[in-house]
Amino acid sequence: VCLFEETDPVMTRELVNLLLKKGAKMAAVFSGNEREGYRYVLGSRSLDVRKNGKLLNEAFHGRGGGKPEMVQGTVQGKREEIEAFLNCR
Repeated sequence: VCLFEETDPVMTRELVNLLLKKGAKMAAVFSGNEREGYRYVLGSRSLDVRKNGKLLNEAFHGRGGGKPEMVQGTVQGKREEIEAFLNCR
């Protein structure tokens, strides 16, 4: 599941947790815009999302990190390209 919503960092994490609670295997929530960049949170209850976060950061000039179950950071890029990238993973 991948969402783009205008939220603060706390709400971004809450949305990821809600999506995981509803049964998503992995959830990604982005907040921001193409001009200024996006803040993101990736989470999973069954997968180590650090690899996905690292790949996302490499592909979109990002920074971030975290724990196996949740990572957060920032990226630069077009929404459509980020969505396409995540759908391939």
